[in-house]
Amino acid sequence: MVCGPSSTLITQDAWTGGWGDTQLVDVDNNQAAGSTKFVLPGFTSSASGCPISSISLTEQDAGIALDATNQFVVPTDISAHAVYQFKLILTADGGATMTTTNFFYLDVGCTNAALTQSGGLTTSTDVLLGASTAGVYTHINPTVSMSYCPITNTLIEAAIDGASNGGAVVFGGGSCTACMTVDLGSTTNAVETVTFKIRSTLGSG
Repeated sequence: MVCGPSSTLITQDAWTGGWGDTQLVDVDNNQAAGSTKFVLPGFTSSASGCPISSISLTEQDAGIALDATNQFVVPTDISAHAVYQFKLILTADGGATMTTTNFFYLDVGCTNAALTQSGGLTTSTDVLLGASTAGVYTHINPTVSMSYCPITNTLIEAAIDGASNGGAVVFGGGSCTACMTVDLGSTTNAVETVTFKIRSTLGSG
């Protein structure tokens, strides 16, 4: 058989291993080294005597490179939160080519992560006079659409009986999972109303 531009057809294999056209991965400094990458699908030449001889990127965003040997696409900055798109060109012996129809997307880090308020969130609690100031309130963290994205909580707009008071509450040291405990910043010896908000943002601060 003589390989030529029209002697073979290159096709994309079905995805395996749970991968797909869009792959979500964390930045490299939050996970195992070498895990921040896009795993390419397999491709097949219809003529076994005219195997696929090269693969390259096309229409790609800046900041990614092809590791053709290991069939990966990797960001040049593995600590950056960014989304990259690209297509592939494959060439078989003899010159037959195939360009993937759809874009592939490598979504690194938390650019597209979203927060959703927890259904278990409560907005008020009563504290008895003279009771401990520790752990008077437990804040349930919002859920994150990408589990590897960290959340930072900040106490804001704290007040006592309507008067601004930045020391009215502080985050406590209570142990809980996916939550934060809040302590009163002063005693519980007076009848008063303490109000505050908690701002949750993506990122480690």
